[in-house]
Amino acid sequence: MDQDNLALSTSFVRDAALPPLMPTRSVMGAEDAEETPPPDFAAPDLAVTVGSQIASFGEGLDASIKESISNGFLFAQQVADKHVQDTENATTEEWYNSYVDVLSRIGWNRENRTNSLKEMNGVSTDVHKEIIPIVVAALGPVAATATVVRVLEGLQNMNEASPWITLFSKSSQRATANQFQMSHTYVENGVPRISLVAFELTAERKIAQVLFFKLSTDSAKLSHFETKMAVDIGIFDSVAPIIADRLKERAKDFILSIPLL
Repeated sequence: MDQDNLALSTSFVRDAALPPLMPTRSVMGAEDAEETPPPDFAAPDLAVTVGSQIASFGEGLDASIKESISNGFLFAQQVADKHVQDTENATTEEWYNSYVDVLSRIGWNRENRTNSLKEMNGVSTDVHKEIIPIVVAALGPVAATATVVRVLEGLQNMNEASPWITLFSKSSQRATANQFQMSHTYVENGVPRISLVAFELTAERKIAQVLFFKLSTDSAKLSHFETKMAVDIGIFDSVAPIIADRLKERAKDFILSIPLL
């Protein structure tokens, strides 16, 4: 393990600014939240909502690394939220730049360096239907068993008012766009690897349920970028407990289990 990189990651995680702590369960509403059980990270077939992200996990990952990776995603979102709040006239691109920068600084090594959003043309259906082929293509061979794909394919049979969907939609709302992410973590050659697809949706009006929004309306524009990351276990295992401690009053509000149909 590179001790210098570990020291830098540890210092960053301890010192990174987070947004003010919101009242407990204020994101969804207390009643909905009380009905939502915490994720069972030991479950073999698992998908969770992490704020504005749907994250799923493949075989070969124990419960502790699933929980730590979920916390890592939430930490990156929270730091990016704070960065944008503190930056005058911040753009949506700055949120994503901050988000992926945080991931790279907690021990997740990126295989490509582009954050450029590519606009999708000619779309007219619901967002969740439109993004399925993009997520499948990004995941490659692991898409066949990735629970995140199963969640997207089953959305048409889910209740749009489900607590996890409400959390996801509200968390994706930024000042000028909806930003949301899909990810799948799997093991390859003994190393946890993460495929991530990030989306941005802009429209002429506020979007209440982003996954069910019809792209044919309001001159909507949907863009995305993809990245793959390998987890440096030496560094990440060292900073994960610090991340968990910093999120201990937030994780229960922003990380929810997704019921599978």
